[in-house]
Amino acid sequence: MKLTVSSVAKCVAIYTTMAASMVISASAIADEELNKLSKEAQDPLAKIISMPIFFNQYTDIADSGKDNNAILIQPVVPFSFGSDEWYGIARAIIPIDDFEIPDESGVGDTTLDIVFATNIRPGLRAGFGPIFQIPTHSNSALGKDSWGAGLSGGLVLTEGRWVIGGLATQVWDVNGDNAAEDINTFTFQPIVNYDFGEKGGWIFTSTPLIVADFTKDDDKWDVPIGGGFSHMSRIGKMPVSWGPQVYKHVKGAADWEFRFMVRAILPGF
Repeated sequence: MKLTVSSVAKCVAIYTTMAASMVISASAIADEELNKLSKEAQDPLAKIISMPIFFNQYTDIADSGKDNNAILIQPVVPFSFGSDEWYGIARAIIPIDDFEIPDESGVGDTTLDIVFATNIRPGLRAGFGPIFQIPTHSNSALGKDSWGAGLSGGLVLTEGRWVIGGLATQVWDVNGDNAAEDINTFTFQPIVNYDFGEKGGWIFTSTPLIVADFTKDDDKWDVPIGGGFSHMSRIGKMPVSWGPQVYKHVKGAADWEFRFMVRAILPGF
C-alpha cells in the first residue's frame, strides 16, 4: 500500500491497541531489579536469557502497493565454558513470513549466531563468532536452498543513560561453485538507545537493520532510518519489554517498515 494518512492511522491504531493491552496486563517499573534489566535488555551482548519477538510490516514493496509481513522469533541464550573473562551467546532468528510479493506464506531460513563475548572494561563489551544460515524455508520463494556460514561481531558501550554500538555479520554459501544458490549477504545493525530514567521506564531506541545482498546486480542495499520507544513492565512476575518502531527505507524494495517488539526476560544464567 502507498503510505497515506489512512494507512498510517491504521498502523498506529494497531500498534496502539497492542501497547494498550500490554499496559493493562502489566505493572509499571517500580523496583531496582527491573531498572537494571531494562538497561541490560538494550545490550545484545548482555548475559541474560530472553525471547524477543518482532512483528514487522514492510509497505509498498517495489512500488506495487503491496505489503510484506514477518514475525521474527529470536531466542537468546548465554552460556559459560569455564572462562572467567569470556562467555558465549547463542542467538537464533526464525522468520515466519506472510508476503504479498511473492504471494507466499510460511517459514523462512533460520539464522544461528554464536558469539564469544567479553567485558573490555566496565560498560564496554565486545564479541565475535561464527554465524550460520540454515535452509529451513517451507518453499523456495521464502529462502535459499544453500547452506551459509560466515562471521559476526559486535561492540556495545553503556555509558550513563546511553547504550551505543553495532552488530555486523557476513554470510557466504558454503559450497562455492557447487552451491544450489549463491549467498553473499552483509548486515549491519547500529544501536542507539537512550533511557529517559526511572520515570515510566521509557527508552528511545533506534536499531535499523542495514542489509547488502552482493549476489544482486542492482539494488544491493536496503537502508532504513528511524526509531521508536520501548518500555519495561511485568506480566505476572516476568519482566517484559515492548514497544513500537518506525523506519523509512531510503534504499531498498520497501517504502516504510513498522515494527512492534515484545521481549520476555527469562530467569537463569
